[in-house]
Amino acid sequence: MEIWKVIAVFAVLAIAIGAAKAYTDSDTITAQVTVPAICTVSLSTNSIDFGSVAPGSDTGSTNQQVTVTNGGNTQAINTTIKGDDWSDGGTNTFAVGNTEWSTGAFTYGSGTSLTSSDAAISGGNLAKGASLTLYFGAGVPSGQNSASYTQTITITMNC
Repeated sequence: MEIWKVIAVFAVLAIAIGAAKAYTDSDTITAQVTVPAICTVSLSTNSIDFGSVAPGSDTGSTNQQVTVTNGGNTQAINTTIKGDDWSDGGTNTFAVGNTEWSTGAFTYGSGTSLTSSDAAISGGNLAKGASLTLYFGAGVPSGQNSASYTQTITITMNC
């Protein structure tokens, strides 16, 4: 019986020695991801209402405000603004320039006339999360037909 104990001990030692000779290896990979620069324009409202403005009149010092925020992950290089002509959806229109805007409160006639091509907004180089407020006023030409008019104003942020 003693010999079996000796054989068992040698068997256990042989297994342990074999385990000690185990071979391991490893290698690595490098992972890469590119996060693009994104600036997103976020507006505090998607509509402004100047109310009723009689032909030959304007909004005076009553401005409508829209806050523009860069919701992206990088600074905007510039922010621009443009608009379309006013239209009642039919044949009645009046020019885009009858809308004025500014980065501060103003009285109609002293703002910047909106145009149909992109115009840079001073202070529009917004850092991520930063905001600026735009102020708007409108004038209606004399003799303009009675109707409800709309206009599209586009604010574009570039980064």
